[in-house]
Amino acid sequence: MNPKQIAFISCVNDKEEYMECRHYIEKLYIPKSYETELIAIEGASSMAAGYNAGMKRSDAEYKVYLHQDVFVRNRYLIRDLLRLFQSDETIGMVGMIGAGKFDGAAAGWDYKSMQESDDAFRLAEPSRESGYMEVQAADGLFLATRHDLRWREDIFDGWDFYDISQCMEFQKAGYKVVVPYQKEPWCYHDNAYSKMLRYEHYRERFCLKYAKMGNFLFRKRSEHLLAYEQAKETARKEIEALMAAGYVKELRDLFSNANNQGYLYLREYESIVQIDWLEETNRSPIRFWEAGMTNEELFLKLRNLKYALKRIEYQAEKTGDQNWIEQNYSQYAVAVVCQTYVSDGCHERVMEGAGIS
Repeated sequence: MNPKQIAFISCVNDKEEYMECRHYIEKLYIPKSYETELIAIEGASSMAAGYNAGMKRSDAEYKVYLHQDVFVRNRYLIRDLLRLFQSDETIGMVGMIGAGKFDGAAAGWDYKSMQESDDAFRLAEPSRESGYMEVQAADGLFLATRHDLRWREDIFDGWDFYDISQCMEFQKAGYKVVVPYQKEPWCYHDNAYSKMLRYEHYRERFCLKYAKMGNFLFRKRSEHLLAYEQAKETARKEIEALMAAGYVKELRDLFSNANNQGYLYLREYESIVQIDWLEETNRSPIRFWEAGMTNEELFLKLRNLKYALKRIEYQAEKTGDQNWIEQNYSQYAVAVVCQTYVSDGCHERVMEGAGIS
């Protein structure tokens, strides 16, 4: 193991999103004598399998396993992680979101040091004095380790519970799993809609495997939960069909209903429709939704604007970002995306940075 090496490992199925993730990692301050490497695993059969493949590719003592939609906003992340690991030899894993006591029923988090696109409130945070809070479970969107323990791809061959399983494996090996104190969140999670259709299947596997570690007892949850997940997927497909067919009026009518507003799994569709309505109403010479555009092109156009505005918010701009925004997006598009994705208190600064007074 190379004690001067830090590897950033991600499972990748969206190259554009991963490139934005890389952009933030490549801006990190690297302590003297240390080196970093970025490892992208494409085509993984499961998250655990992908992370095992990434682990094998690197001899770095320190490894950061992060989702492709996590953007590191703390320029001194590496320094802060090293200090944390080196302050206590028993710390084996560091997460951004954790549960002090996990009951196996659901991932109900107690501690959170992570900004997300759907933040409605802040969870309790570790104190400055302690520096961290020990937890039983941590979310897999960001997990940093100092030791290589094999991810249990033999049991968790999908996309759920691989992370909490790994927390249990570290604790079985005698290591702590912790969430650190952070004056400001170290990362931003650009979380969107997550399919949970197999969640219960892997929760049952988890409870059976680790029953003795927490008296985990699998109790089947309501069938209504699965029905709700299926209904969300059906709704998304129906809206995508309307969008692909160019049924603008029907989409405007749909999202004018307050009962259809504010849902994370519909957020991109709602934003696109709102931008189009504002541009038409105000006779904007720049239109977001141009004739003949596919759904994929619309989503990518929205995402690219969101990325550019988040870079301004976190002072991680690319050269020419402002000019690119002014040439390709109306003030209405910038306003809608800023209101939806930029943190409260930063709207005015970001709008100015995007060339909108």
